This record gives sequence, structure tokens and C-alpha cells, in this order.
Amino acid sequence: MIRSFWRASRSAAASAFSAGAFALEYASGRAGKASAGSSLSASRTSVSTSEQPRGFGVLSPPGTALVALAGIGVGGIGGYQFGACDKSDAFTPSHLGRLASQGFNAAAEGVKGLNLWRLAHLEHIPAAEAASVPTSWVTGPFLGPHFIADAAAKAGPAVVNIMVQVGNDFAARRSGGSGCIISSEGTILTNAHVVAGVVAEQQRHPGRPSPILVSLPDGRTFYAEVRSFDKVSDLAVLEIKATEPLPVVSLGSSQRLRVGEWIVALGSPLHLSNSVTAGIVSCVDRKAAELGLLGASSDYIQTDAAINSGNSGGPLVNLAGEVVGISSMKAVAADGVSFAIPIDTARDVVQQLREHGRVLRPYAGIRMLQLTESMLPGLQAQDPAFPSVGRGILVSEVAAGSPAEKAGLRSGDVITGFGTTQDITTANLIRVLTKHINKQLTLEVKRRQGASARLQIIASEASPLL
Repeated sequence: MIRSFWRASRSAAASAFSAGAFALEYASGRAGKASAGSSLSASRTSVSTSEQPRGFGVLSPPGTALVALAGIGVGGIGGYQFGACDKSDAFTPSHLGRLASQGFNAAAEGVKGLNLWRLAHLEHIPAAEAASVPTSWVTGPFLGPHFIADAAAKAGPAVVNIMVQVGNDFAARRSGGSGCIISSEGTILTNAHVVAGVVAEQQRHPGRPSPILVSLPDGRTFYAEVRSFDKVSDLAVLEIKATEPLPVVSLGSSQRLRVGEWIVALGSPLHLSNSVTAGIVSCVDRKAAELGLLGASSDYIQTDAAINSGNSGGPLVNLAGEVVGISSMKAVAADGVSFAIPIDTARDVVQQLREHGRVLRPYAGIRMLQLTESMLPGLQAQDPAFPSVGRGILVSEVAAGSPAEKAGLRSGDVITGFGTTQDITTANLIRVLTKHINKQLTLEVKRRQGASARLQIIASEASPLL
């Protein structure tokens, strides 16, 4: 009886593995073709995944994935418990280990298929794109003991320690920070406040040797020059000269970060090089105004990962080892409240610094409020004449003589469209206006009592803040 159960368990594990592999292929739009991951797993368990398993054709992708999840219970735990009761030579540890491995692989493939289906159908990511997302997005709950170490190891070689000395030898002020190498030629991204003293010193005494010393984890050191500097975004670009290609970080995207997602902070807190801390994303869009930062236009990533003096400019990475933020500051009066600049913002700033030597910022002359679905019922209840909209940007104030006033915008208008984009957010409006400085941009506007308007605005460039 036990031997029969063992055979049934092995068969169930094999079938569940095939089902999970098929779910993975089906969810990523590749049904009928064995994926590289499925083929690799199949070679370890000697289970063919090139064909759809018999009997699973009527199940949806999450259905086949859930069936595959049963593999670890039936093939692994059940097989081990019942097989261990038999003392015969047929049930050796290698048999049990192989059976448990089949069950585990079945569960892993099933979770991958289920998560790819979720990405494609629930988060509306195209199947082709879902199939190429980072591995950490689809591995499900099977986090090994080294998942943080693995993420840190991918970015670590390109994380640098920055030492700055300002002043002469008798009254020198030393400070430190972190950064990450973003090009193999030696381009480094860091915070502007890490090198702000150097920039001021070089403006007063041009031609002085660089007082910025950059150290790599492998022990190499270089003197760096400040190539670009933007105080408003708190970002700076440094350059070092190396005789051979340098390690670089992989830049991810902060757009798809989710609250509760694991992240890892790397840097040199308190001059302690090569330090790693970990935590979760506490908020993906903490407003600068909430932090009392006047003039800053970027949202911030809030995290409970430990970020201290010296971490500034270091990367915040996801579990795929991709940079999703640049550590910037922490709350002085609290622990576990730190902030990072989203990498999408940093990428835009770096591109503008390279192209223009400065960051172009539009001036339209309005105060804006992003409307959410939860806010609209309250606003419409308070004022029955409030525009009937499902989404939009509320114009709360229009400056006299501004481009917005000249275009005809009024306080109380709701912007429901601009250009050809479907992303109607304040952040995207600023991005689009930046591309339309001194150019005409069409705004779709809803007004009180159901009125609507189509306005043409020409934003000017805002005065740079130095």
C-alpha cells in the first residue's frame, strides 16, 4: 500500500509540475512551447513539459497553477511521510529527495504561472512584457535565506564611497557620502548635498585640484570631478577616469514600486563602507510639501530601511538588484523613516543635465491638486456645481500674468486631458510641460455647471534656483 502511495505521489508531483510549467507558458503567451526556465527545471526532474498535460486543457492559467501548488504537498510532504515508514531498500533517501524536489519544483512553476497571469490580467501588463519581467517578480513566496544578499551582490560592486574635503589643510572640513556608477566610463550618480561644499569652493577658487576621493569596493580609488549639479532635485553627476571598464549598476523603474515591497539600501553610513540594510517600501509618493521641502518638485520613496549620514547618494535596490531610488535623507526625530529620490526622476534629471547642462523646469503659474476617486464625492457634495469628472487635476490657484492666466485657466477648473497621454497626473503634466517649454500645449478642461473648454497654454522656463 505504501509503495502504491509512493508511486501515486510521484505521478502526482510529475503531473503537477507539468501543469505548472504549462501555466507558466500559457500565462506568458507561449503555450505549446517549452520556456527556458521550464526546460531547465524539467531536465532536473526528468519530466517532459513540451506538451500540455492530459486533462488540464479546460483549466484557466490560475487553475493550472493552483493544481501545481498541490505538488509540494502531495509529492513532497506526503511522499516523505509515507515513504519514510517503509524500511525496504526501494525507499532510499535519494528517492525521497528526488520526490520532494519534484513537488517543490511543481509548486515553484505553478506560482510563476499564477503570478505571470496576475501581471498580465490584473495589472494589465502585456503578455510579452510580463514574460520578461525580473525573476523576483514571479518567484512567489519562495524566498531563500540569501534573497537580500543576492540583491546586494548584484549592485554592490558599483556602489562607491565618496570622501570630500573642503578648505585648506589647517581648517579642512571632511564629509562623506555614497554613490553608484551608472556608466562603465566612470559616470557616478550621487546627491547634490554630498558635494555642495566642493561646488561652492570651486566657484570661489577655480582651478584647484579636486578634493573628492572615490573608493570602490575592490579597493581602487580615484579623484572625481563634478560634471553636473542640480540643487532642486538634490542630484549631482561626478566623473572619474579609469584605465579599464568599471562595474555599473542596473537601473530599474520606480513606477511599479508597491507599498510593502522589499528593498535594500547600500552605501557608507558613518564612513562604514560597503554597508547593507534592508526594509520595505512604506510609501511610493511622499510629497515634498509633506516633508517641508519648499521648491522641490519630486515625490519621494519612503522606506523603513536604515539610512544614516553617509548613505546619501547610495542606491536603493529591489530584489532583482536594480536601482529604484537614490537614498537622500532621514527623519531626525524618528527611526525607520527615510526617503529616497525615485530613479525615474533621477534618470530624467541626468538626461537633462547631459543635454542642457541644467534641468529645465516649466512655469505655468498654477497650484494643482491631484484628484482621486475617494476625494471626488466629498468635493461634489460640498459644491453641487463642482465639475462632474472621474479623474483630473484641480487648479486651485492661478497667478496673475502667468502663462496659465493668459491661456484662460481659472481657479476651480479641472484639467482632464493634455496632449495625447492617458496618464492624467500632476507629475506627468509637469513632464509634458517640460517638453513643451515655449511650445503650445492643448489642455482639456471641465468647469462648473458642466461647462468645458479646450485651452492652449505656452509654458515658460522657470528661473533656475542656485
